[in-house]
Amino acid sequence: MNNLEERLATIYGDAAKLQIDSSAAGTAVALFLPLSNRKSRMSVVRAYLVDDETLALKRLARLLRETGRVELVGSHTDPTKALAELQALPCDVVFADIEMPGLSGFEMLSKLASQPLVIFTTAYSQYALQAFELHSVDYLVKPIDPRHLDRALAKLERILNGAEIAATFGEALGTACRRAARQTRVPRPLAIAPGRPYRIRRSRPRHTLLRER
Repeated sequence: MNNLEERLATIYGDAAKLQIDSSAAGTAVALFLPLSNRKSRMSVVRAYLVDDETLALKRLARLLRETGRVELVGSHTDPTKALAELQALPCDVVFADIEMPGLSGFEMLSKLASQPLVIFTTAYSQYALQAFELHSVDYLVKPIDPRHLDRALAKLERILNGAEIAATFGEALGTACRRAARQTRVPRPLAIAPGRPYRIRRSRPRHTLLRER
């Protein structure tokens, strides 16, 4: 439940609201999303890069520029200095290495007051599970394949444009609804529409119907 709320806050800030009301009659779960994400108006993604390896940082910057889809707003090889810049520099996504001296990519991101979307870039595959537990957009293993970078950017753009709402939150919200309603299954897939709340109605024991309010 907390993870779902954190994910909503990461993408929509204060514009999204998750509301759960329980009573003897049942449990109502409403998810309110903005009809248009403020970030969707931008045609170019603003990115900040952090990697202690200069050559890797330059190569990633070159690959991103070549796509024509990314504006580089800053970069640094020192994660401590990058942290200071990120505190004041608005961006849509951070491309972050993980193993760096002083601060790891995970530690650096944990110190940010506002959590940005992140794509991890690393030479090691063992951090993948931890990265996705932090809701990273993608996890790219160096040397970065341009095709994998293109896939990550496509996913990032879908998230920023709000097209990943159902895919990203459907299963998580369905789980939250089932827990809130104390039942075992929802009879049909959960689809999320911007600005439209949904209600959980209990029809009989162990069976809950999801209906639009």
